[in-house]
Amino acid sequence: QVAEEFRKLGLLKVLMVLVGSALAVALTWLYLDGPLVLLADSARTEEGLWTIRLLNRLGGGMNPLLLVGFFALGGLALSIRRWWQTAVAMACAGLAGGLGVQFLKIFVDRTRPELWLGPYSFIASASSSFPSGHTVGAFALAGVLIFSSRSLTLRVLAFVAAVGIGASRVIAFRHWPSDVVASGL
Repeated sequence: QVAEEFRKLGLLKVLMVLVGSALAVALTWLYLDGPLVLLADSARTEEGLWTIRLLNRLGGGMNPLLLVGFFALGGLALSIRRWWQTAVAMACAGLAGGLGVQFLKIFVDRTRPELWLGPYSFIASASSSFPSGHTVGAFALAGVLIFSSRSLTLRVLAFVAAVGIGASRVIAFRHWPSDVVASGL
């Protein structure tokens, strides 16, 4: 279905989206990474940290697999073909996103914000900051729902959850804002 959406948009529109996305990431990297991480640090509260932990858990570990499993098993149990197709699309999107994340992490090797060498630092480390795997996974699964669901409520909830997971990665000092913007786009 995503390929069909791209065909409808046309190559020129897709190129415009890609250029606009690259510009948004570059501007975030140059002008917002440092200030937004400092703002996140100053805005931390105990209640906020609880929310951040929850969102971080939703975006990682077994939770994305559980979401795919929900649609797959629900589709099989209730004989709803659309749900099963959604599960397959989510699994493919998540796998493709995960492979892309691992390749880019090795290729880019950007330091995480907690090392505080500044937003333009690149060093060899055990875990790279760019891109955000949690954010890529959240937007991969949300993207399937956004493009395939008939329910506006489900599409909005999927987008809000993905944005929340991305924001939580910045507030938890695991990623720079530009990592999350690039991963979401």
